[in-house]
Amino acid sequence: MIEKRMVLPDRIQLVCSPNWNSINGDQDFFKNGFNKAKEKKWVVTRPRNKKGEQRPTVNIPEDLYSKCYSYITHITISLKKPYSVGMEFNFIRFIKNHCWSINPLFYNADYDQRIRIHEDNYIDNKIFQIDNSGIYDQLIKDVSYLARTISEQYVRELFGIVPFDYDFVSIKQIEFNIDYNVGSNQSLNIFDKLIIFLHSDSGYFWREKDLQEIALKIIEPKVSDFEDLKPLEINEKLRSHYLFFEICKGMKFKIYRKTTDHIRDELIFESSYIKRYYPTQQFDRIYETLYEKGKEFLQKTKFNDVLQGLNEKPSYTKGCEERMRNTYELLGKLKNGAGLQEVYDAVYFGDSVVTPEGIQVLNNNPDLKKDFIRSLSSSGQKIYIFSPEEANKNREEREQEKKILNKIYDKQNNFMD
Repeated sequence: MIEKRMVLPDRIQLVCSPNWNSINGDQDFFKNGFNKAKEKKWVVTRPRNKKGEQRPTVNIPEDLYSKCYSYITHITISLKKPYSVGMEFNFIRFIKNHCWSINPLFYNADYDQRIRIHEDNYIDNKIFQIDNSGIYDQLIKDVSYLARTISEQYVRELFGIVPFDYDFVSIKQIEFNIDYNVGSNQSLNIFDKLIIFLHSDSGYFWREKDLQEIALKIIEPKVSDFEDLKPLEINEKLRSHYLFFEICKGMKFKIYRKTTDHIRDELIFESSYIKRYYPTQQFDRIYETLYEKGKEFLQKTKFNDVLQGLNEKPSYTKGCEERMRNTYELLGKLKNGAGLQEVYDAVYFGDSVVTPEGIQVLNNNPDLKKDFIRSLSSSGQKIYIFSPEEANKNREEREQEKKILNKIYDKQNNFMD
């Protein structure tokens, strides 16, 4: 049974600014801020805006604020008027910290640690009863205030006391997501089946009807990032892929494994989308509208139904993994041949086996090859595609044809006799 939590915002890129007209002494602030950053050895970058103008920016070191504000990253302060402060506010991490602090007895810390793969910005009702708790409604009201408070704190650190307040908090980019609990240690299994589903007729229909994306991209982790790991550990890390759907300009939809037990779907509103469709980016005026828009889209995708269907399907890739591990020890030889890696990618990520080396691996392992179908590429090249259902259907049809031919042959022999 697939369980999901409520829609929550996650990473929110915020920009805090004072009233432009309240700022005087522009050059003095620039000079003092630049000298203070140089004295403290803080990094100063010079990104350009759309007009090509340089915007000198100070990057505040994370070790200065990570303990007090563990849910905040990437604080930057512009050295040009109006001295805007940028930051990333991780709302789910903010919620987790709050839930732990108010009542550790009701917070399932053991489960939280056991399911982690990468980052800790996830929460569901097994970790803490978040749905219908009122905690979201309470904490979302604090975001704007905290962003302004943190901005003013580090502006004073850089410029000293300033005669203006940071009154405006704007959303540059925001994510909304749902974490689906697909069962203990089942996220890898379900995600493998999801990859195969997307290449099926049902998957294409779902994408065309419910997603209506204009582009799909699979973002793969780099093998070079995990050179020191054993093959099975590499296997776990490399299969944390992102399915990245572009819905329209500035609006992206992602699906990926979040923990060993969770798959996440996520909608991203970028700055270009917000500017194009809404009259303001101010947090207090636009957040609720974006939240409702994100919730509506995530519900429209019917992703919960997709996962439920995949959960009821047999795990072809898991069985194939066992054969690869136990019978042929292919996983242990991944680094020894391109053909082995190609077959592995075909099983888990839906790629085709096209090279002579990959086809030779299949020929040497008939028990594995029986789950592949032979086809032709657009250029007429022979390829093999991992598709156990279709391969089994083809075998049954061939067996049926063979039985019919045998009956015809027997009748002919009887007639001759």
